Amino acid sequence: MRLISLIIILLLISCDPDSINKKGFGMKRDDLPDQTYQNYITIETEMGKRKFRLWTMIFELYSQKKEVFCKDSMMITFYDSEPDTVSSILRSHDGFWEQRTNNLMAVNNVSLKSVDGKSLYTDTLYYDDRNKKFYSECDVMFVTLTDTLYGTAFKSDINLDNIEIENASGVSNRALKQ
Repeated sequence: MRLISLIIILLLISCDPDSINKKGFGMKRDDLPDQTYQNYITIETEMGKRKFRLWTMIFELYSQKKEVFCKDSMMITFYDSEPDTVSSILRSHDGFWEQRTNNLMAVNNVSLKSVDGKSLYTDTLYYDDRNKKFYSECDVMFVTLTDTLYGTAFKSDINLDNIEIENASGVSNRALKQ
């Protein structure tokens, strides 16, 4: 009888919702997403105009923090100020979306392609929604039909028209600004 009572008590203790932390895994309930989706799509708008469309294989939402982790593939389509006009497409293995600011971070095998054929490749790329700019603080490769440039940092608008590359090297057929 004592054995059965002991087993019941152990089962009740192990069902404690905060037992994850008690068992020494070092996680709190707040560390776990409160919503998880697969094959998730959302469209972010501003005054009725599309800003971006985010698709991810695994979407983990932390509602209180207003943070989203995108895992196992992420694609974001950015739209120009013209209605429904695509400006660029960002792809990466993983990502992060800060919903309060709409800032984004793409990590692992990142590619950014404009509709006119320009491409950026890097390991980490950020999108600053307030300034409507992409930037990277790690090695990048920027490719056009006639140019291939490498650098250690990158900044650009969402169309990849106005680019800045730090420590640039490579082949370019563009004239330098004086």
